[in-house]
Amino acid sequence: MNPNNKGIPVYALKLLKDLKLDLGLGQDIVRKNMPLLPARARQPAPSTLPTSGEIQTTKQIPLQTIMQPAGIQSCADAVLDTYRLLAPSAKLAGIQGAALLTERAYISHLATPTQISANGSCRLLATKSSWIALNLARNEDWELMPAWLQHPIPSNDWTAIAMALQNRCGMEMADRGQLMGLPVSVCNAHKSNSWHSTSRFSPASATNRLAKTDPLRANKPLVVDLSSLWAGPLCSSLLQSAGARVIKVESNQRPDASREGSPEFFNLMNAGKASVSLDLTSSSGISSLSNLLHRADIVIESSRPRALLQMGIDAREILAQNPGQVWISITAYGRDEPQANWVGFGDDAAIAAGAYLTTHNGPVFIGDALSDPLTGMHAALAAIAYWQKRQSVLIDVSLAAVTRHVMDFSNATKPIDLQAESFCPIIRQQAAILGADTASIIREPRAAHQTG
Repeated sequence: MNPNNKGIPVYALKLLKDLKLDLGLGQDIVRKNMPLLPARARQPAPSTLPTSGEIQTTKQIPLQTIMQPAGIQSCADAVLDTYRLLAPSAKLAGIQGAALLTERAYISHLATPTQISANGSCRLLATKSSWIALNLARNEDWELMPAWLQHPIPSNDWTAIAMALQNRCGMEMADRGQLMGLPVSVCNAHKSNSWHSTSRFSPASATNRLAKTDPLRANKPLVVDLSSLWAGPLCSSLLQSAGARVIKVESNQRPDASREGSPEFFNLMNAGKASVSLDLTSSSGISSLSNLLHRADIVIESSRPRALLQMGIDAREILAQNPGQVWISITAYGRDEPQANWVGFGDDAAIAAGAYLTTHNGPVFIGDALSDPLTGMHAALAAIAYWQKRQSVLIDVSLAAVTRHVMDFSNATKPIDLQAESFCPIIRQQAAILGADTASIIREPRAAHQTG
């Protein structure tokens, strides 16, 4: 081991190598910032933390809800530690990566996952050839059940679905479901060689297209976040902790669905971000979105690639016109065909990547939508790494690839629990009301940047 890297977890070294930060810039950062690496301690017990104006969550959940294989937790810790190396100013004191895996379960008082996910929307079901994960979180997924199974299915009747699948081929049903837009996967079916892939555009010669107009942006990027739910918002939240200005952009017709979930969790992910709401069915709304994307230093989006293309927005064209911009594309299974069109969420993607425990009754879920927080942390690390290198790059980070990478590395078998460490998220402020900042941000000139 390089003596300059002494004390860095093995998974952290692998991440640095994956990001090509083990040479040059990476070694400089490691040498400079290793003393800043935090002690391996959890956030203090809740009673020692709250200050005036903070919102404290104190709900308790069964220990089994947050059972995680130890290797997965170690990898999560290493990701956040590596992020701290690259962004030592990040306000993450006392928080370990493993704790981020359980925040939603803790705040939302979710149920203990078995063959039903912690949030209740995803189930592990036996077919004649394999186990599959079926996630029916949306009304439109339930509406597809009769067509998918070619059999009448009463609304919200999981028993009827389970019976209909018993004599079907799991892989064939997953293939059929994915073509229909269902979030369905076969246990342990996804394989991947890397947790991310990159497409580079302009060379780093535009080192700082921003420094000439706004020197502050050399260290505090403007992040335009089009993502929703968990992975993407966590990514931008971590970037925000390091000083980035984050603008959360939502459709006024289909805003982030997590606004309808736990208010505490939505606040935890999105507090402090400016909120822009646009009509993305109108030419003016699409034009405003395009202008924001051209202004951004880092873009985060979690839609299928065709969604933006249908609006006439091409990530590659925007990157080519904005040297030094970083574009984070979070998908379920990657941007390559045919997976680019597959729908997936944190629980079913985790199952596809082999993140489950095996019992005599079949596989059971571990944790809560495990792929989401793992992917959010890895995406933030990639974003800050390439932003610091001033490379114009499209980074494909998929839920399944990240989780498979962690599972392959950790080779985890022994579960441990996090509640024993008394982790309690502190929500310091509320997220902005939908569209609260639309008018002021749309009026800003392209070079404008505020660190507020």
